Amino acid sequence: FFIMDEIERCREWIEGALKLLDTHEFFDIKEGILNGRYILWPAPDGCLVTEFVEYPKYRVLNVFLGGGKLERLVDMRPAMEDFAKKTGCKKISITGRKGWQKILNNNGGKVEAFVMAKEL
Repeated sequence: FFIMDEIERCREWIEGALKLLDTHEFFDIKEGILNGRYILWPAPDGCLVTEFVEYPKYRVLNVFLGGGKLERLVDMRPAMEDFAKKTGCKKISITGRKGWQKILNNNGGKVEAFVMAKEL
């Protein structure tokens, strides 16, 4: 089954991204992709994982995991934006490290919010 092969091929990148936030296990992402909660965007040398976020006023395609060659991930942006528009999204967002700010700014994006957290 093709998607299972792609999930496993991308496992190292997914697990690497998960180490930063510690919000999910690989199994959670795999199950989420298989049941349609998450969308895997595989590339030969990287991958992204997205989810839809539904707000009362609009829908967002949120990129919340990524790993691999940075240039490849940035190259995936137009296809993701097109997909987001076709699926009724008003925005595309990135949940990630602050370093993504420069990449987002260079591609027509802007910081709308800054999330800080304290572990309890």
